[in-house]
Amino acid sequence: MSKLKKWLGKTVVATAVGVVSLQASAGAAPLDDLNAILEKQNEAETPSPISDMLDWDALVEAMNAGGAQVAANLTIPEELLKDAGLPEELQGDLGLTADTTVDLTDKQWLFKLAAAVNSEDIASLSLYGDENQLALTLPEFLSKTVGLKAGSFQDQYNGSVWEQMFGELNMPEDIDLKFFPDGTASAADTTDLVGNIKAILEKATKSAEDAMNVETREDEKYPGVTFYDATYDTESVVNIYRDLLTELSSVLSASGISDVEEFNQTMEEALEQSKAILGDQFTVTYWVENDQVTKMSMTMKMDESLMEEQNDTVSDLYDDAEAESETEEVTAATEAQEPTIVVMDMLYTFADPSNMAAGFDMDMDIYEEGDEANVMHLAYAFDNEMTDTSMDMNVNMKVSDAEETYLDADIFTMNFDAESGAMNIKVSVPDEESGSDVGMAIDSTFGDVTAGKGFTWTLNNVTVSADGEQIPILSGYVTINAEYEKIETPAEVDMLADMDTTDVMGLMMELQNNAESWMEKWGLAEEEMPVDTGTEAETE
Repeated sequence: MSKLKKWLGKTVVATAVGVVSLQASAGAAPLDDLNAILEKQNEAETPSPISDMLDWDALVEAMNAGGAQVAANLTIPEELLKDAGLPEELQGDLGLTADTTVDLTDKQWLFKLAAAVNSEDIASLSLYGDENQLALTLPEFLSKTVGLKAGSFQDQYNGSVWEQMFGELNMPEDIDLKFFPDGTASAADTTDLVGNIKAILEKATKSAEDAMNVETREDEKYPGVTFYDATYDTESVVNIYRDLLTELSSVLSASGISDVEEFNQTMEEALEQSKAILGDQFTVTYWVENDQVTKMSMTMKMDESLMEEQNDTVSDLYDDAEAESETEEVTAATEAQEPTIVVMDMLYTFADPSNMAAGFDMDMDIYEEGDEANVMHLAYAFDNEMTDTSMDMNVNMKVSDAEETYLDADIFTMNFDAESGAMNIKVSVPDEESGSDVGMAIDSTFGDVTAGKGFTWTLNNVTVSADGEQIPILSGYVTINAEYEKIETPAEVDMLADMDTTDVMGLMMELQNNAESWMEKWGLAEEEMPVDTGTEAETE
């Protein structure tokens, strides 16, 4: 079993790199005939009956044009929380509701969140934003709605009661508060993230064409097949991703999202690791037969020592002790001898080239160079049977070598029927120790469907399975609508920057008193008893 874990540890990273490469190449093939073949196959692909029922493209177009309302009402059963150590007052079915409305026409948004136990409200909040303000309402804790004005944070802080209380901030630069980015100086950058990606993709496509060399060949072993070998310069491909990440980072920064630098650093490390794995060049081969791409293949060779940086990720797949032991073994072997080259041969075969949505088989052989007889084989079969009103999807995974089959199971199934709206999903893997499946199942139904405008997805039951038991964890519904009620602007908002000392002290006292009462009501704090000073006794 240790051998399986060792190989799968490498597959986690390498397979991801390979799949991304296959997908990237398919969209950037420079040969006109190959491009035409792929485009024709994509157009012939059978549309999803779910997308047809919802008229998903029209719905997305409507949301992009005018906005949308997305609401969720979910219940977590009491049984799931019985070991959470909650006070008696909070024991029961926990209900959570969230409602988000974004109005792109009037440039305003509203987010509401609430929690309840056995249908009794616990707490709620409402957050409203537009081009001028951000307003917060906490009914259980504050009688007033408080807010911030858009614009310069420094101008609002300087000279305010907050500066008197906390002093100068000594900020390196001012913060331009934006609560509805569209319509501001950075609106063009912000909209790139959701609606103006075309220019970025066109730039990537042109860069990809410059970074690749495509040649065709025939092979007498495969009569009637034309092979298109697309060879990429790895450095150029990595630079494409780096350019896209730069574009994305500028959008995230303009939107006021923090931790962008940490995100950039993480992605840069991933790109450098990909370069080390892929080498100077890598080739994706398209098998074309009868004017259709029937297969795609790719071979990667990796220096095992270059995978050392992934040990922390791999260790999550198995026990820390075993991970440490195997890491030490690999490190010692690397220092003592020439690095081991791991070869991964991947082959994607489309089940029906005339309908690429019908599924595919992915076969991967993993072995050490020079030891081709000792192969670990990974087989991934994706089957998708569709009609105009139904879909039956199944994913099977098999992992084996010459001596043993470690896994052979259906790890994902989904069934959908448009006439009833029912959609059932199951994700599971066999547990080697218990002999039972471990996974999750969703029993759900689509209803209130107005094609192109909205729908409700009801989660009748969400369960997890372990040790032969089915444990309910969630139920409820999610609604998405491109048509929604107009958002009401808060009538009275006490701006924090305009408060004086009396206002601030009153706000803090109210918040403290209400918080204490709230915690006492729900058993999160003991109620304080009045102190007996003995005055009455002394008087008598």
